[in-house]
Amino acid sequence: RWTAKLVAMLVGCFLSFLILECYVRWFDPFPILLRGGRIDLPIRSKLTFSSQGISGLDPTIRVSYNALGFRGPEPPIHWSEAETMICVGGSTTQCLYLSDGTTWPDQLASQFSASGRNLWINNAGIDGHSTFGPLQLLQQYVLPLHPRSVLFLVGLNDVDRVDLGKSD
Repeated sequence: RWTAKLVAMLVGCFLSFLILECYVRWFDPFPILLRGGRIDLPIRSKLTFSSQGISGLDPTIRVSYNALGFRGPEPPIHWSEAETMICVGGSTTQCLYLSDGTTWPDQLASQFSASGRNLWINNAGIDGHSTFGPLQLLQQYVLPLHPRSVLFLVGLNDVDRVDLGKSD
């Protein structure tokens, strides 16, 4: 009798996990930017959430991504003639908890604009990436664009890691 109950419980657990797996794959409640060794950027998407009263943050945080999957304005129409810069890094570059227009790449763009330079700057930061992530981002997305410059703020996520080999 207890064997039948155990089998029923195991079948129930298996079916529950199967249903949960299907749900997560279909609705993707946790967007993952790495799929099969390739970075999958959130192209033309918007994210709005509450700062839950954290001092110094906007009450409602708005994060949007352009046609390239980066934070910032859409790419210039005449790319080859424009001054272009892409900022690459981890969470300190992405600035997920800062609304559009308030990240440090946005502030850098404002400084250049105030000085009269017409420089298009975009934020290609990805939260949680070690230096390996920005290298993949550089190869897969940034280099094919041929920006005039790339500014890196990387390395913080590599501090005190014990899982890195000599080749890393």
